[in-house]
Amino acid sequence: MKKLKIYNEIKGFRVPRAKLGQAFDRFVRTEKVGRKFDVRLVFVGEAAIAKLNKKWRDVDEPTDVLSFNYDGGKAGEGEIYICVRVAEKNAREDGRSVGEEVLFLFVHGLLHLGGHTHENKRKYDEMMERARGILGI
Repeated sequence: MKKLKIYNEIKGFRVPRAKLGQAFDRFVRTEKVGRKFDVRLVFVGEAAIAKLNKKWRDVDEPTDVLSFNYDGGKAGEGEIYICVRVAEKNAREDGRSVGEEVLFLFVHGLLHLGGHTHENKRKYDEMMERARGILGI
């Protein structure tokens, strides 16, 4: 069973649920994930994501997105945290809407849950190409 659960901890932020659901469905089809793929997407503030970033990456600052795979590196179960404020800043800098940035970060997180990484330029380029394909851009 493939499920997406969305949680919003940010007052005033309107979650683009339909578009996130569409992106999730395209990811599942494109990446041919297994029978079970459970994802929890959580929208958080800067303090919450900074705390997670410090605990798990030893980086003492907010980031835009963090992914946690709970199925041993296989696409099966995980969580994605997106910081709305950092997404808003990224969107302004890149000339995108906040909705477009949130969708991009979500797909980026999904690709990490699916086992993709970007520790070198080749893998980064491949991951970005996959994300653009899923988003249809």
